[in-house]
Amino acid sequence: MLKSASKLVSASQLITPISLAGDVTLSTGNLIVGTSGKGIDFSATSGTGTSELLADYEEGTWTPTVASTVGTITTVTSSGIYTKVGRQVTLTVKVTIVAAGTGSGNLSITNVPFNFSATDTYAGCGREVNNTGNALQLANYTTSAMYMQRYDNAYQGATGDVLIGTITYFV
Repeated sequence: MLKSASKLVSASQLITPISLAGDVTLSTGNLIVGTSGKGIDFSATSGTGTSELLADYEEGTWTPTVASTVGTITTVTSSGIYTKVGRQVTLTVKVTIVAAGTGSGNLSITNVPFNFSATDTYAGCGREVNNTGNALQLANYTTSAMYMQRYDNAYQGATGDVLIGTITYFV
């Protein structure tokens, strides 16, 4: 309910849109957008983009599924966190390889929380945290998977490797 100078006003009595002359402060509670596709509209600012509506924010954890592009590989841990702002997603992934098995080629990482846009190109970076400390790149090749590889495309995964990487992409 909104409090006016003389009485309380219920939501059913309001006529939208509501215009206020000053700032709005919420001392308790949240500002809730109750309709999908609605959000904070920045169209009062100058810009050349196709949309100035911030309609989504989410953060959480995800469990990456890791495999070798050739053969098999076993992981002891694979974990990730993500943040999604509008259509931009940032993923962080950590993989510890227990046994390389018969794996070779690049590491495929699937089960991403949001599929990659089919029309954009992405890249990320990572680090192999072991004695070699090789720099890795993360890049997507499909709309639902990304691959960890060395810049020379020769990463095959080795027992004891801990791989950490971050990628930002659009949905």
